[in-house]
Amino acid sequence: VVAAAVATGLALGVPVSQSAARLATLPVTPRRLEPTVTTGGATLLGDDFKTTPETIYAGLAEGSLWPAQRRWVVIGELWMLPDGRVADHYRAVARAIAEVADDVITVGAPWLEHADAWRGLAVPVRSVVSVAEATALLAAESGEGDLIYLKGDEDFRLRRITLALQGRRVTCNRIECRRRQLMCDDCPHLAR
Repeated sequence: VVAAAVATGLALGVPVSQSAARLATLPVTPRRLEPTVTTGGATLLGDDFKTTPETIYAGLAEGSLWPAQRRWVVIGELWMLPDGRVADHYRAVARAIAEVADDVITVGAPWLEHADAWRGLAVPVRSVVSVAEATALLAAESGEGDLIYLKGDEDFRLRRITLALQGRRVTCNRIECRRRQLMCDDCPHLAR
């Protein structure tokens, strides 16, 4: 998309340097590798729009480039898998995560069902069912110099972890939410 925009600009007489300067001012797309800082001083890369394997691998590659004393990966249920080999996808994602993470938190029952995906991998993994449990672990154990890569699907609203670690009051405990038109940031149920 960026290359197409620059090419279009060139065709219209806009120099590449001017296009690059304008592109540099674009804000980060919310929930797509969106960097924030937690109240504990960790850098959090929020990538909670969807959890297809391709987006997971791309996010892990990007997260591995960021400097960090300790790398956390928080991952929710895999979603929109391309075929019926669900266990194979969980194993492949677990292997990819183990290559870059120092600590892993899985969120949701599907990871409990696929706990064997981590067998033989040298990374500590804690599996929790709720967003509140994941938030509590991160709040207690992550801190300055850490990088947290948060990967989830919008229906499961792992965004609540980001908001809580930024100091927002979060009491919503839904497992799944279908309010597609409303982000957690603005939802009246976030802190009820």
